[in-house]
Amino acid sequence: MLYYSFNVELTSPVNNDLLDYDFSDKPTFEDKICSATRYANERLDQNVHFCVVEVDKNLMKLVGIIGYKNTKEPADLVCQFVRDLELEPKNVTYDEITASELRQNLRRADKNKFIDDNEEIVIEFNIPSEYKKGRLRDHEFIAEKGSYEDVLAKCATTFLGKDLKTEIERVFSVRNESFIGHPVHYAFISDDYEDCKKAIGILVSSLHAAGRLRSRRISVMRTGRRFGMKVTDKPTLDIDDVSGTYRIIAGGTIVLIPEELDYESETADPNMCNVDDLASEIVQHRRDCLTVLVFGKNNIRSLDKLKSRLGNIRIVDIRELPVSGQEAKDVLKEKALESNILNYESLLSIVDKDGEKAYYPADIEHVFNDWLDNHLCTEFFTQYKDLEATGRNITPITGDAYQELERMIGLESAKKTVRQAIDFNKFQNRYFNDISPMDKPSRHMVFSGNPGTAKTTVARLFAQIMKDNQVLPKGDLIEVGRKDLVGKYVGWTARLVEEAFNKARGSVLFIDEAYSLCDDKAGMYGDEAINTIVQMMENRREDTIVIFAGYPDKMKAFLEKNPGLRSRIAFHVDFDDYDENQLMQILRLMADKNNIKLDFGVSTKVRTIVRQAMSIKDFGNGRFIRNMYEKARMAQASRIMTMDDNDVDADTINTLIADDFEIPDEIRPKYMFHPIGFVSP
Repeated sequence: MLYYSFNVELTSPVNNDLLDYDFSDKPTFEDKICSATRYANERLDQNVHFCVVEVDKNLMKLVGIIGYKNTKEPADLVCQFVRDLELEPKNVTYDEITASELRQNLRRADKNKFIDDNEEIVIEFNIPSEYKKGRLRDHEFIAEKGSYEDVLAKCATTFLGKDLKTEIERVFSVRNESFIGHPVHYAFISDDYEDCKKAIGILVSSLHAAGRLRSRRISVMRTGRRFGMKVTDKPTLDIDDVSGTYRIIAGGTIVLIPEELDYESETADPNMCNVDDLASEIVQHRRDCLTVLVFGKNNIRSLDKLKSRLGNIRIVDIRELPVSGQEAKDVLKEKALESNILNYESLLSIVDKDGEKAYYPADIEHVFNDWLDNHLCTEFFTQYKDLEATGRNITPITGDAYQELERMIGLESAKKTVRQAIDFNKFQNRYFNDISPMDKPSRHMVFSGNPGTAKTTVARLFAQIMKDNQVLPKGDLIEVGRKDLVGKYVGWTARLVEEAFNKARGSVLFIDEAYSLCDDKAGMYGDEAINTIVQMMENRREDTIVIFAGYPDKMKAFLEKNPGLRSRIAFHVDFDDYDENQLMQILRLMADKNNIKLDFGVSTKVRTIVRQAMSIKDFGNGRFIRNMYEKARMAQASRIMTMDDNDVDADTINTLIADDFEIPDEIRPKYMFHPIGFVSP
């Protein structure tokens, strides 16, 4: 159902004499309105109902309930109703309202005695209540009206704007004269609920303007035990609440935030929503109600579980991405205006000072709050401008390398270790400046992970981060292996190791496949290399950091073989294999960096290839995705070169399609070939 509020200007003022209705001995003005309303509603369609809320001379306020399949204009319907009251409308304005606003207006109409009982209408039309059994049932809001230009401009104010803009361009590429159904539904992937809410409003405005939605009303349902995205202490809603809301919001949009789902066939915990039940509701109402799923970035597994149960329904993913440059300025400007601050130039200048730094929602919040704290004292309450801030001035981790590391997909253990290493150095400088280098704990590391898990990339970034934050003076990455450290003759090995450490002074010495230093027999040159490395690690602990890298099982055996080496390792970093969703994110990031769009069918095909490839021994993880992307670019070039020049435009050049992604030979099914000759029947 769709809910509206109407303001109707009449050709002449309403008075008791003007109304001819006489349903009682001494009818009052209110009695006549009430009786006329009943009569007029009986003449309307079954799924249309109007109520008079207030009357002031020639102005009348009404509310209306209209079925979403009714194709008549709301203004025409209310004019018909007013004429059935034997009044003549002159001008009509109207807008959509939420269920809460509708109930408030019905109570006002009841109080003014223009209807008999507002609760009868609530029950008849199943109007949802704000509260159910003393709990907050759901939250509704109305998306603003907006043109194509309006909504595109608003995309710049959200961290979901890049994917959102792409989708809005698709939405407006075909405009519908009448509502047909929903070709796709949506999944928003973000940890910031307020940003999601803004982006969903922009999307709904676009769909409504393009004729893809009858209503701009949005109902938010939180279906998990814990409601993430900064929403806490809200009551839990069961599947019956979701089912009921789907029926009520028909023609509009339902937003589901299922942070916690039960994957079993029977739900053991009554506070959890069963994934099959939720999928069933989405499928059942896919034609008449737009579904928007909202998942945190760390809850992609639940989203995939839900998607796998949605059959042929197509889901468009809209993901949170960091902003920089003008995009960051637009977001900060929006926050300033929301706080009624018009003088925000000094806020925007922070972005210019940071160059191309990337900002996530938490970064923007931190920058804005720090700026506002100072701005309040320096611009508004200048009597406090000379007071010093009470907090400690702790310098944050800086540098482009750190921002690049933070943008990388996954690698949570590595990112945490980098932060700990920087914090450890700051801690030493703040509280233990007077201790000698030999008293300081070691900072050497072990990186354990399978091929393609970004060990070398993280090591390179780590070296630069340590330089940017004044932990190391040079910050180069010196990569060495067995051939660089183990000599062919007696006396060579110690000299080679020392040369490697001299080259890495002030930087990071990265020893890849460190277990290759181990020899089958004790006392060989490899053992000499390890012993020399241990000695140099101790002597150069102040200005050189050593990182040993290799496969997990072999690295474990390597460290167990040399306890002296193990005792000098401060940080052990596990590089986990990427899951399917993380690999898809890596593909999207590579495409984004090159301003390449991925066509609609790419995701399905690449996921199929990745699932097969992940079962192969020594699967390449991120390296596999990079190779597949580079081969797709070459396949795209070959495809375009066979096309007529008239058929090639900028969109064709900047778009990869599913056919560009080929199944690698190593995972291509092996077909059995019969030998040449005759085969007996």
